[in-house]
Amino acid sequence: MSSHPTASVSNRSRNLHLAKARHDLRTPINHILGYCEMLQDEETDAAWPNLQEDLQKILTGGKQVLALVNYYFDPERVKPATPDLRQLQHEVRTPLNHIIGYSEILQEQALELARTVVHSDLGKIRAAALVLLDLLESYLIHGSSETQPEPVLADSIWPAILALAPSASDLAASPVWAGATILIVDDDPLNRDMLERRLQRQGCKPLAAESGARALELVRTQSIDLILLDMVMPGMDGFQVMGRLKADALLAQIPVIMLSASDEAATAVHCIKVGADDFLPKPCNTTLLLARIESSLAKKRLREINRAGLGYFHDKGTLRPDSPSYVERQADRELFDGLIHAELCYVLTSRQMGKSSLMVRTGHKLRERGISVVLLDLTAIGQNVTPEQWYDGLLSRIGRALRLEEELEDFWLRNERLGPVQRLFTAMREVVLKRHPRPIVVFVDEVDAVRSLPFPTDEFFGAIRECYNRRVEDAEFNRLSFCLLGVGDPTDLVQSAQATPFNIARRIELTDFDPSEAMALAGGLGRGIELGRQLLERVLYWTHGHPYLTQRLCRALASNKEISKPAQVDRLCTGLFLSSKARDEDDNLAFVRRWLLYSDAHRERLLQIYDDIRARARRIVHDETNPLLSVLRLSGIVRVENGYLTVRNRVYARAFDARWVREQLA
Repeated sequence: MSSHPTASVSNRSRNLHLAKARHDLRTPINHILGYCEMLQDEETDAAWPNLQEDLQKILTGGKQVLALVNYYFDPERVKPATPDLRQLQHEVRTPLNHIIGYSEILQEQALELARTVVHSDLGKIRAAALVLLDLLESYLIHGSSETQPEPVLADSIWPAILALAPSASDLAASPVWAGATILIVDDDPLNRDMLERRLQRQGCKPLAAESGARALELVRTQSIDLILLDMVMPGMDGFQVMGRLKADALLAQIPVIMLSASDEAATAVHCIKVGADDFLPKPCNTTLLLARIESSLAKKRLREINRAGLGYFHDKGTLRPDSPSYVERQADRELFDGLIHAELCYVLTSRQMGKSSLMVRTGHKLRERGISVVLLDLTAIGQNVTPEQWYDGLLSRIGRALRLEEELEDFWLRNERLGPVQRLFTAMREVVLKRHPRPIVVFVDEVDAVRSLPFPTDEFFGAIRECYNRRVEDAEFNRLSFCLLGVGDPTDLVQSAQATPFNIARRIELTDFDPSEAMALAGGLGRGIELGRQLLERVLYWTHGHPYLTQRLCRALASNKEISKPAQVDRLCTGLFLSSKARDEDDNLAFVRRWLLYSDAHRERLLQIYDDIRARARRIVHDETNPLLSVLRLSGIVRVENGYLTVRNRVYARAFDARWVREQLA
């Protein structure tokens, strides 16, 4: 019996709290409804045709908020003990977003029409909406205990919302807005309408999609500069749309700003992690939203200018780590994974497959992880050198990369009694690992250059292997890793089975561009999404994704804006690669030809095998132990498909056709 008085006190206290909340919340609602109704009584102005329609939208939003207040703060209504706060935020912010957004639009128009009284009343509506937002957050989201603290100001809960509407100078359009196409994705028609009108005033072209599925249709048929993406939508939500965009190499380049009724830090972080360029909570501060859009458009425009100046496509030399035409392949992920776990890795394949670009790109990513990177190009050290000069050259370059030049030079001179290879790797242990505290990855590029040296190099590779073997007894060697890159087979580079590091290394297969990977290149053709896709598909028809041939043909295609049909791509390809002159002058075709004709002793047998593969006279199994098949594979003219050799692409099949084979055998 004693518990009844306590329960009665608790109920009275709860009812008092709800009564106070209803009073506090209805006050700004009354302001919104009252000022809105007064403005509706204004005479119709032909110069302001949208005034009454937009005021009705504000009035409807106010009534929706009033209904929410009547529901959640009526003690007689049965409500969930633990409401869905995410859904609750969405219900609260959607009508408030309408009220704030339309009042801002009307305020700007009132200024332009010199309607000072109307401008003032609209400002009161907007201010009341901000106070109401703050109160609702305080009572509904942050808890409704009986000892509720005084509500804090709106800008402390919502730092993105300013007390004043944006000024004309804040909204002055930058040149980046002109002609920009921005896609608005939101299931709420009023949200779409407000954003469309706001963006039109900035001088850009807004498109609207009411669902994620419709948005994906539009991005595939229209040239979109930026996407404003609502997070919570029925059917396909914003995260699912982001997943589809990022899975498409071409669409993944479109900047995306996500909008949500949730302002939790975890929500913002998740949006950025799934690939969004920016995030803003609703209701959005107009000045901040426009600033974020302008920043994204400016960055996109700068990238386009850089591409135009430096050239989007590159078919000469190594690509920069940030090159827009770099195509990330499975090899990128495998090599980074292997090196981040301190494995010994190697990439051995034919010329102009992107080995050096892969090395530079991976090195850049490793540096971002705090790992020191040394890039050694063996061709830069020379061939007419003694072992002493060669190993000293390697150590000198390592010293420059790690800023240990003087220490390593001093060690080299003080230890002349040691042989060159022992001196190099002892210096790595006694100087580099002792004085450089971070993990180190050493890339050895053009490793096949060792075959041209006037002395054997098995002990060089053996010493690399020993660095990994020493890890068991000397943990410092766990911080030192190697990656070997070049043209050749492991057996061509190392004669001794005991010295070879390749049998303890991770092999990284560097293949042609997969069509889905290469599709990002369509953006550099300057033809729009759909036409760009069609033309790139025809490029890949000829090149099968061979890195050099694809970049070369795309570069020529990008520079000729008159090409708009696949048949025109065919003619362009014929001129670039399929003339007799091209076989001699194109760097890649000349390399393939020289490699096939290099050895007089095996030329006839090699060409006969190639001709059988080309004509499909018989199926030839890929056998790494067969030296003639290795020559064919390293020339780049064939690839492995389902365990059998096939001609790599149509360019090679046409450039090195039956007639060419007969001429070489004659």
